[in-house]
Amino acid sequence: MNLRDGKFKKEAIEALEANNIPELISVFAEELEKEGSAIIHGAVNGIPSPSNGELGFLTKRAGFTFAVYARKTGRVNVRVVDFDESVSASTVEKLLHPRQEDEKKYNGPRFYALPGNADSYRDKETAKAKLYEFISMVEN
Repeated sequence: MNLRDGKFKKEAIEALEANNIPELISVFAEELEKEGSAIIHGAVNGIPSPSNGELGFLTKRAGFTFAVYARKTGRVNVRVVDFDESVSASTVEKLLHPRQEDEKKYNGPRFYALPGNADSYRDKETAKAKLYEFISMVEN
């Protein structure tokens, strides 16, 4: 997660650093990795988006790919950005909330919100709890 790799605007770097977002995201990724999640630096469907001032990572569990990221506000987003063929359509339909649907551009929703349909979470701890709550629903 290099803020100075040319993907972030100067203003975004300053705002993220002023609000300790690089540390927050780094600690979150380290915690998930220690707990057995693979951390992937990249994006799916443009999420997370450095051009929008979003700093984060991807992680995979239970057939789902999650984007975990924050902006300068410090609110943490957890989005389902992809899932593999082992995930049933009924699971997706029952538990997730499609967002930014565009069949032509994304072949369906750009991402899904977790159960509860929250836009974001107030802090890392709440976001992590919601992530694990969802994983426990699908890892049976």
